[in-house]
Amino acid sequence: MGSLEEKNILNQIIDDFSQSLGREKAKNLIENSVLKLGLPIKDSYSNEEALKIFELIEKEQKGYIRTLAGLRMAQVILNTKDMRKINELIFGLQTAKTKLEEWSATLEEKVKDRTKDLARSYEEISIVVGDLEKSKQYIENIIANFLNVLIVTGIDGTIRLINDVCFDVLGYTKEELLGKNIELMGGKDKALILRQILQEGQIKNHECLCKKKDRTPVFVIFSGSLMKGKSEKSQEIIIVLQDITERKKIEDSLVHEKEFTKNILDNVQAVILILDQSGGIVDINRYMEKISGFQLDEVKGKDWFETFLPEENRHNTREIFKKSVSDAGFGAGGNIDQIVTKNGHVLDIEWYDKTLKDKYGNVIGLVALGRDVTEQRKIEEINRARMVAEEAYRTKSEFLANMSHELRTPLNSIIGFSEVLDSETFGPLNVKQKSYINYVLTSGQHLLLLVNDVLNLAKVEAGKMELLFTVFPVKAQLEESLALLKELLVKNGIEASLEVPEDIGNIEADKRRFKEMIDNLLSNAIKFTPSGGKIGIKAWRHQEEIEFEIWDTGVGIAAENMSKVFSIFTRIESAVSKATEGTGLGLPYTKKLVELHGGRIWIKSDGQGKGAQVSFTLPIKQKKRVLNGVKKCC
Repeated sequence: MGSLEEKNILNQIIDDFSQSLGREKAKNLIENSVLKLGLPIKDSYSNEEALKIFELIEKEQKGYIRTLAGLRMAQVILNTKDMRKINELIFGLQTAKTKLEEWSATLEEKVKDRTKDLARSYEEISIVVGDLEKSKQYIENIIANFLNVLIVTGIDGTIRLINDVCFDVLGYTKEELLGKNIELMGGKDKALILRQILQEGQIKNHECLCKKKDRTPVFVIFSGSLMKGKSEKSQEIIIVLQDITERKKIEDSLVHEKEFTKNILDNVQAVILILDQSGGIVDINRYMEKISGFQLDEVKGKDWFETFLPEENRHNTREIFKKSVSDAGFGAGGNIDQIVTKNGHVLDIEWYDKTLKDKYGNVIGLVALGRDVTEQRKIEEINRARMVAEEAYRTKSEFLANMSHELRTPLNSIIGFSEVLDSETFGPLNVKQKSYINYVLTSGQHLLLLVNDVLNLAKVEAGKMELLFTVFPVKAQLEESLALLKELLVKNGIEASLEVPEDIGNIEADKRRFKEMIDNLLSNAIKFTPSGGKIGIKAWRHQEEIEFEIWDTGVGIAAENMSKVFSIFTRIESAVSKATEGTGLGLPYTKKLVELHGGRIWIKSDGQGKGAQVSFTLPIKQKKRVLNGVKKCC
């Protein structure tokens, strides 16, 4: 019984295991446990052996299998009379087993569904991972081909990533910079920049100075932004450095050229004006500021026509400007327009204009170069008036010259016949007749002298005076002039002297005109020197000239009359001049003769009653020397 029951129990245990594990697997499990206990494989086991086998299985198998096996074994061990209850319990457990099996099947279905979901999730994750890998490659390609230096640092400035451009810009390899602080690249402001990024989240287009590995300076534009993380260690700063060293050099060069050009434009003595397309003032140079009285800040942006032009000229000038800026090839020069300065003065400006175009050829304004011709126009007006006056004077001189010729012929006849009558060749004259003839003769001679003086002066002014240059001794000619006046000097009781060095030598001049100069000056000295006075001649060499001085102790000349002495037909009024005859042409004619010879003449006097000194210079040799006997037309 016992052996049979034991066998049946084992078989039931195998059957129970087989339902859950499969019969073969259950059998193997029991046999392995038997072998582990060192028992032989047989058909039946004692209760003690069965318990050992169960305990071993119990260690390795949990749950309801163990419970079923335990109950089967309890049937053998207990041998209880209440087997019906145990069987009911076993039935309940078998029912629970069935339920568990159903739940297991349901759970298996759910596991399968979950497995499918996990498979789909895995596929989706694989796609995402693939996209991330592509994005990683994309970003790596961008970084590799980025033209600027790209740096990723921690918030403490430690470099975590850097691209290869750093070698081209800074001279460092990536290996030399990774793990180093960004301050290695030089510049005291790097820490301040990083602090600003941490505070504000970013910084854009900040110009700063870096240092290459060889410590040469590099100008860069520094831009950076903060990438926030869950912790400080995960926060990073992305930095982009754009090398602008060459641009800075170009900018510095352009600034230098601009300053150089500005200095030239500011210092050129001409107006430079730039207008926009509507006539607004863009720029004026320093010379324009100087002559107009306006500073650039006062007029920049203002309308040129309303600010600077006289009201009556604004409309016409604006219309010309509109036409100018509508013609891209316009360029004009030489037009003279007036501008009004800050203090109300009117200036004449000669303008040269040229349209300004952008790179597409569109007209954007006009540049004008101006020259202040105000004074020039005044001079031109004066010159025109002078030319008119000179022409009138020349016409007058020619008229006087012609009239003098016409008067000389009858005067010569009057003087000649008066001399015949005065000599009583054809019979005696009574006292009254004698007086009248003498009066006619004296007046005729005076009039002839006047006509001759007018004729000679007119010839000079008309440019018809001819000089015949010869070389002659100075001292001998002066002595001759004094000798011819000796009788007149004695008659007027005047003492004369000559102070000329023996070695004064010769002079090249027109001898006849030289004699006229000396005779005119000596005659004036005698005329204005009272009896008992003195006159004299001095002469001396001075470099390439000879200076002559004719002096007297006569009535002198008042200071207010000094400017009149060389004026035509002018006689200085004095007691002596009223008592003497004269035409007022002697000194002007002498001055013309001196100037024709290339000399200068002037007069001095200490005042009325203190005499006068007339001095003049003549070149020893004429600059354009002519041979004796050849006339020079002046």
